[in-house]
Amino acid sequence: KDGPLSQYLNALWFALFGVSLDTIIWANLVLLVALCVLVYALFARAFGHFTATLAVLVQLTVFSFSQYTRVANYNYVCPYAQEQTHGLLLAVLMIFCLGECARQGRARLAGLAGLALGLTSLTKAELAMPALAAALLGLGLVGLTRARDAAPLRIVLLAFGAGVATPVVACVALLALQMPLATAFRGAAGNWIHLRGDILDYEFYRAGMG
Repeated sequence: KDGPLSQYLNALWFALFGVSLDTIIWANLVLLVALCVLVYALFARAFGHFTATLAVLVQLTVFSFSQYTRVANYNYVCPYAQEQTHGLLLAVLMIFCLGECARQGRARLAGLAGLALGLTSLTKAELAMPALAAALLGLGLVGLTRARDAAPLRIVLLAFGAGVATPVVACVALLALQMPLATAFRGAAGNWIHLRGDILDYEFYRAGMG
């Protein structure tokens, strides 16, 4: 079981636009556009517009609409696990916000980056862990590249930490309204609770690893 964010986000789309696969498809297309915009912005800033255009074209042609099996549910339009695409979008958003924070020195950008990381942690642990590593690197760069009118580093770090904590605490609180607190914690934790040393003893994973 993964985190609860994607299930509730899809439930929101259903509540707003009706229960249909078409609803999920259109919502995912909108999120895909957002991902492409972020990818383009990151690559354009680092390597120029030509490379950014190529990166987005690879994203669209190789990954976004791919169908490598008989069932077309391993792409960004109809993903096998929505947590994967939602979490990746949030992680890229976090990287973008930290990059802008390093350039502008504004604490609210660090807060947005933290919020994106907190939401990522409510998708899949295997996405949140590398996102956390990227966040630590990004915060280090924020500390090294201080803009002239940048907010104090402690304020930036506090804003980032508050951003991370806010969606997690809100998720536990909302779940606790409908279930015991311990169950709410377990629901918010998702597959984090399965990151234990005995995970390789599971026959499913042993078979998958050959």
